[in-house]
Amino acid sequence: MPPARAAAPSPVEALCGPLLAEIRVAIRGRSLGELATGIRSSPEQASDALALLVARGSIVRRGNKYFAA
Repeated sequence: MPPARAAAPSPVEALCGPLLAEIRVAIRGRSLGELATGIRSSPEQASDALALLVARGSIVRRGNKYFAA
């Protein structure tokens, strides 16, 4: 039986760490555009990763900005 391969993380999952780091250093929060530019990602992928982080309770959204929870 061949050894099981570890599944590669999704592109969205791979963005969660860098996004969380960007948000944690931002005292006044960061907008989607600022975050996407900061991690050199498309706004669509950044938005998906941010939704995942919000669902996990790692960050919160207030208005147009995201903050560490």
